[in-house]
Amino acid sequence: LSSPRSARDTDANAMITQLLRCPTKTLFLACAFMQAANLALAYSKLQYVGFPMQTGYDGYLGPNNLFIPENGGTGEYVGFYDDRQDIDARLSILKKALDTTRASGEVDDSRDVLKLFMAPEFFFRGPKGAYEASHPELLALGDKIQQLVADPIWKDWIFVFGSIIGFNYQSPSRTPGGVVLRDTYDFCVVQRGNSTERVTHFKRYISFIDFLSVTPNQKNAVIYPNMNLGVDFEEPTSWESGFTMQYPLLPADQVATFERHMGKNQGNSSFVMAGVSFCLDICLDHGMGVCAKALDEEKEAGLSSGLVQVQLVVAAGSSIYPANVRVPPGGSAVLCDGLGSGANHVIEGQTGTATAMTSSFNTHPATASEVPGWDQTAMVNNGEEWPPMIINADFEGTVPSRTINMFPEGSDEWKEEVNAVFSVQKYAMSHSCFALGDDWAKAECEYDYQTPPALHVFDPVDIVDLPPY
Repeated sequence: LSSPRSARDTDANAMITQLLRCPTKTLFLACAFMQAANLALAYSKLQYVGFPMQTGYDGYLGPNNLFIPENGGTGEYVGFYDDRQDIDARLSILKKALDTTRASGEVDDSRDVLKLFMAPEFFFRGPKGAYEASHPELLALGDKIQQLVADPIWKDWIFVFGSIIGFNYQSPSRTPGGVVLRDTYDFCVVQRGNSTERVTHFKRYISFIDFLSVTPNQKNAVIYPNMNLGVDFEEPTSWESGFTMQYPLLPADQVATFERHMGKNQGNSSFVMAGVSFCLDICLDHGMGVCAKALDEEKEAGLSSGLVQVQLVVAAGSSIYPANVRVPPGGSAVLCDGLGSGANHVIEGQTGTATAMTSSFNTHPATASEVPGWDQTAMVNNGEEWPPMIINADFEGTVPSRTINMFPEGSDEWKEEVNAVFSVQKYAMSHSCFALGDDWAKAECEYDYQTPPALHVFDPVDIVDLPPY
């Protein structure tokens, strides 16, 4: 057997779905011609555009490069209390990022180059820390994402607009002492441009920085002590606080509606889009090897080579962890991180040589600031190493990139728009600001050091074929 590009067989299923949506018999032949043309195009290169917004909750940069929450030490989520207003404000920033990307002249418009745009974890979460999963505005978000990139100019693109945080209220019987309990979900929508093709991917492991741990000055905020208390997995993670450390599954009665608006849940295994195979990890899942273990199981069962052409990591507190990357020599590992690691694209070297990602020449023990979203106890308890060995900044397989400013250089016009929903751009400010005792002086210092969001456009690289299995 052979692996993709014969993954185009899987892509043919998407073509058939598109054909069935042709509105009239008159348009059917035109639809068929267009879809056949799309299917026939085999992408030979990949170009990554990363948008590593700072997406954590509000805080100052601390001495170990982790955030120290504001608001009397409790921190706070940021955004508009009206869900539609909040979601639309975040979509507006994405639209500006897309418009800037198109206007930059840095993207290769060749039809054989597949473009990949990624934003970080927690891009959509709102001022309560999560949106209600059954709320019409959350469900409409999936359709709005599809509409955002429906134009034919996006036909050679795949988009991962960060992760979305949702919650469900637990039943009244699970409301001890009047405390409202919730189940939470952290998931990504992977959307193909100019297409109805999309999938969702749900995060499995909760990091200790995914949510606030104590009640902030925000009504009905989603916090650790009051969430996911009914989750009982075979291999639960744990950390010193004792909170449940795995996300629950979406209730069965919500799945059909959710998939209709967001795309089918592809689970933790590989998936094929635009004829290219991918696997997606969300932050701590990468440290726990969720993709890696799923691909290893596929290989053991004879279902695949155990590799994908592109491995994706969407995060807010992660780095690329070579031990949990499953791509062939020449394959791509791509990161978009919403804390310190930013955007990165690296190419795997030759297995068993000094060019391989896992070579001791190319890795170093991670510091707390390089994997702040990973939980040491959880990883060790599940057989992973600590500290993890992550990839060096000077790894020769790192793909060159250029930074593209979204806003006029030296202008503060971005602050009103961005800080309304992402006030944590102040992570980038100098530690000297945090050390100032006077609140007014601290505020002035913070204002001076805030850094506007920017895009990182990487060079196109070859998409390599997978080995036979």
